[in-house]
Amino acid sequence: MQTENPAAQGNPAEIFSSIIQRAQEGKNRRDETVESLKAKIKELQGESKRLESLAKTVSPIAKSVEQKQWCRALSEFKAAKKLNVQLEEFDSLSIQRAQDAASWIEESAQESIAALPRTLIAELGDQKPDPESRFPRFVFRRSFLTVEIKKSKYTATVTTRTGRAIKLDADALTVAEHVRSELSRCFDRETDLDDFAGRLRNAWQTTEAGQRGDPVGLRELAAQIGDDVPLDEFSVDLSRLITAADGGVPAAEGLKLDHTKDIKKGLLLPGLEDRGYFGTAVYRSNTNS
Repeated sequence: MQTENPAAQGNPAEIFSSIIQRAQEGKNRRDETVESLKAKIKELQGESKRLESLAKTVSPIAKSVEQKQWCRALSEFKAAKKLNVQLEEFDSLSIQRAQDAASWIEESAQESIAALPRTLIAELGDQKPDPESRFPRFVFRRSFLTVEIKKSKYTATVTTRTGRAIKLDADALTVAEHVRSELSRCFDRETDLDDFAGRLRNAWQTTEAGQRGDPVGLRELAAQIGDDVPLDEFSVDLSRLITAADGGVPAAEGLKLDHTKDIKKGLLLPGLEDRGYFGTAVYRSNTNS
């Protein structure tokens, strides 16, 4: 069978022009598809980032709820200022669900606060508050450490006698952990009495008053010793040194503390509260004592 010559069916130039045109049209359609896919990918990437941001916002709240740390969950929810905007981009139903969850969390936080006198003591175990403790104020070690509960804010402030304060969400477990941590920091460490006594005497001697042989304020001496010994730890170490001196330990030889009525300048030493506030320290030789 004889094949028909394509040239006989039309002008060859027109044939090739038609082929080129159809090829170009095909390319254009493919280009349009590629651009459409690029736009869709970009849109999906943007949606993925929004969903990732939403998950990042919600995850800590969900974790606190799972752990029944209601005050912390409420605090995190209130701090998530962009949450409604993020949920609106997600879907409108989620906004209502989140608002319902917020109401539930707040009710649970209120119940948690009301139960705190019982649950906090249970979480503290052997570390019981002083008998005079009354909600919303708990005290430990003869008021060396205080816990103040702010019901309206769902917060607790843990403060040592010399003013170091830590603000927390008022969940029993969280508060109990910080009470134990602060008391351990101050009381569960060993004091090298010889080293502390030497640093105390050196601090006294470096002041102008000390060089004259005069008393120096205890808070000034604590600052002179340095930031590595916070004032609350300084008061514990000084109490141990004075107690050792009562027992005749040589480390405190020549040290004399004077009392003060100015509680802002003085220190009430842990374990020695019955002696009142000490204000200054001075070193005297035995011949001058």
